[in-house]
Amino acid sequence: MALQGASGFDCVLTIGGVTAGKTRNFDPTYTAAEQDTTTRDANGWKKRKSGLKEWTASIEKLWVPDDTALQALWTAYNAGTAVTVAWTDPDGYGRSGDAIVLEFHPGPQDMDNAVMASISLASDGVVTSVAPAS
Repeated sequence: MALQGASGFDCVLTIGGVTAGKTRNFDPTYTAAEQDTTTRDANGWKKRKSGLKEWTASIEKLWVPDDTALQALWTAYNAGTAVTVAWTDPDGYGRSGDAIVLEFHPGPQDMDNAVMASISLASDGVVTSVAPAS
């Protein structure tokens, strides 16, 4: 994957097939549940294996009500349905997966800053690798 050395602002985030241009931050995390497989013959050492996997992500988007990606996230939240999210480097390598919207916060509306929507996502199935079409 060519992601090494890429600047974050050069990477591409798509939500529901639409480039999410008015996005400040996208922060994905991949986790796996821990399964304890320790037995009495483990010589006093705990043994583990990886269990169910998931990914979560947080997004900060500039609050522009007619932004298509923001609308897709709001629609998915409101309907309780999944939305496809893809994040790639400038060369087109990255990850993609379906997610549900767990939190949609339109952000504080203070006098000094742009209004930023804060959105939390959780995986709805497997995350897959993405490569550019050849």
